Amino acid sequence: MLKLFTIFVAISSISAQVPVNEGWRMVSSPWDAARFREVMNRVLPKVYKNPVTRTGRIAGGELAYLGQFPYYAFLYNIDTYGDAYVCGSSIISHNWLLTAGHCLDEIVKTSVYVGIIDRVNGPAVWTLDVTPTNFIIHEDYFGIVNDIALVRLVRSIPQNQFVNNVALPKRSDSSVILDGKIGTVCGFGRIDDVKAQPSQFLRFLNQEIVANSACAKLYGSVHVKSTNLCLSGTGGRSTCSGDSGGPLVTEITEGQKTLVGVVSFGAEQGCTLGYPIVFTRVTSYLDWIEAKSGIVIYS
Repeated sequence: MLKLFTIFVAISSISAQVPVNEGWRMVSSPWDAARFREVMNRVLPKVYKNPVTRTGRIAGGELAYLGQFPYYAFLYNIDTYGDAYVCGSSIISHNWLLTAGHCLDEIVKTSVYVGIIDRVNGPAVWTLDVTPTNFIIHEDYFGIVNDIALVRLVRSIPQNQFVNNVALPKRSDSSVILDGKIGTVCGFGRIDDVKAQPSQFLRFLNQEIVANSACAKLYGSVHVKSTNLCLSGTGGRSTCSGDSGGPLVTEITEGQKTLVGVVSFGAEQGCTLGYPIVFTRVTSYLDWIEAKSGIVIYS
C-alpha cells in the first residue's frame, strides 16, 4: 500500500550578496516531522495500477539558472522543537508569498531567501526573517486539506529581471480546463529516491497537467478534491521531498506564465516511479488570497 508524503519541502547575485547558513546542509521535510505522522497514516491511497517504471532521470529535473524563476522564494523553517525544514513559495507581490499550509504548521521562524539557486553556498539576492505573526494559514487547513498559506513581508522585495512576482490567475480562469497543458515546477527537492537530503541546487521540470481522476486512482477521491490539481510523474520526472509549497505555473494566456498550483503531496513510495503529484489549485482560493492580502484579483 502506498503511503502519502508532502513534496516538501526547499549564485551570483546582481545586488546584495547574502550568504547562506552552513546548517542548510542538513535539513528535512515538514512531512518527516512526528506531528504529521497521523496525517500520513490516515491517508491510505489505493494501489496505482497503471504501469510505472523506475528510471535514472533526476526527480527534480534540470538545473535552473539565476533569473529563470524570479518568482521562486526559498523558505528555511524552524519549528517549535528546533528542527529545520525547507519549503518553496511564490512571490505574488512585493510584500506577499504564497506557500503550502503544512509548510508553516508549528513553525516559529522562517528565513526567506530570493534570487538563490544554491541553497548551501548561496548567495541570495535578498533575505528576510519572518515570525508567525506574519503567517496566514487557511482557516480550514488540516493536513492536506486547504493546504495553502500566505507569508506577509514587512519589507518589500526589490524587483528586477532576477527577482519578480508571478501572475495570479483571473477569476475567469477558474473555468479554464488545464488538463493537457504543460506545467513547470521548480524547487530544491531531492533529486532521486536514494539521497536523503534535498538538492543543493534549484531544479525544474516540465510535465503535463492531468485530470484529477488520475490522482484519485492512487490517493482516493476523498483526498483529491476539486480544490486540487494534478501533474504527471511519467518518466520518473517528479517533484520530491524538499519541494513543498513551491510554484506550478502554466500558460493560461499564451505567452504569460500564471501560478496555478502550490506543491502539496505525492506518493511516499518514490518520486521516480511515475506517480502523479498533487497540488493545491490556486483558482479555488482567489477570493481568500484577495481577502487576506489585499491583492486585487482581476475578473
